[in-house]
Amino acid sequence: DESFHRAHRLAVAQGHGVVTLEHMLFALTEDVDAVGVLSAGGVVLDRLRTDISGHLGRLPTDMPASGAAGVQPGPDLLRIVQLAASAARQSPR
Repeated sequence: DESFHRAHRLAVAQGHGVVTLEHMLFALTEDVDAVGVLSAGGVVLDRLRTDISGHLGRLPTDMPASGAAGVQPGPDLLRIVQLAASAARQSPR
């Protein structure tokens, strides 16, 4: 939940109208649990952050007139979240 808030704050701070997968991935680089998974998978976090920052910096600024409250998750992010939730429900615990 905190990563979603962090991704939203990042999108708002950069003047983006939607929260993208890249906003979420960048937010996950600041999550202790996610960092452990990424590092275990061989991800070089500094490089990932730099690459994502560069990508986000090239996105157009299109903040809705309603401001931060109007910035919503993009369709790709929503789809990934739905797939992850479905997988979690089907997974034996």
